Amino acid sequence: MTIYEYRCDRGHPADQRFPAGSAPRSVACPECGADAPRRFTAPRLRSLDPAATRHMDRAQRSAEAPEVVRAVPPARGRPAPEPDPRHATLPRM
Repeated sequence: MTIYEYRCDRGHPADQRFPAGSAPRSVACPECGADAPRRFTAPRLRSLDPAATRHMDRAQRSAEAPEVVRAVPPARGRPAPEPDPRHATLPRM
């Protein structure tokens, strides 16, 4: 959702959320009920959580160039599992 700025003739702000590109030219002012035309400003986009952004970026990168895992990462707070001897017979790159 994008936040668009509206302001009536009396100067009351009336910020509204609409999907990008679908904001009407004017809305009713919530304070006085007058017509509040949209102000031509840059739409304010809601930013995502930095952790979510990192995960999405990593997922997008791995679609084209996946990371190669050579070993099982150690578990947090637990000892690493014993290696399976059958894995020694697998082909290596």
